[in-house]
Amino acid sequence: TVVFGDMATGWFGGFPIAGKATVDTTNALCHFAGCETIKRAWSDTSPEIISIFLAVNVKHDTSTQCRPQSTWAQ
Repeated sequence: TVVFGDMATGWFGGFPIAGKATVDTTNALCHFAGCETIKRAWSDTSPEIISIFLAVNVKHDTSTQCRPQSTWAQ
């Protein structure tokens, strides 16, 4: 499961994925974002998450370790 959250609305959702492949995570991100454009995102240093944000040209920062509340999307 991968979890995405929206800092502006406070909404977050978990999406079951088959594995850690970039394609699985990309599909989950598309489901989360819907027709909205993600402008900036924070994540742990997960390689598949970082690759997605690079591929879709989203400004990406890493979150603070041991502080999951610092991981959000805007």
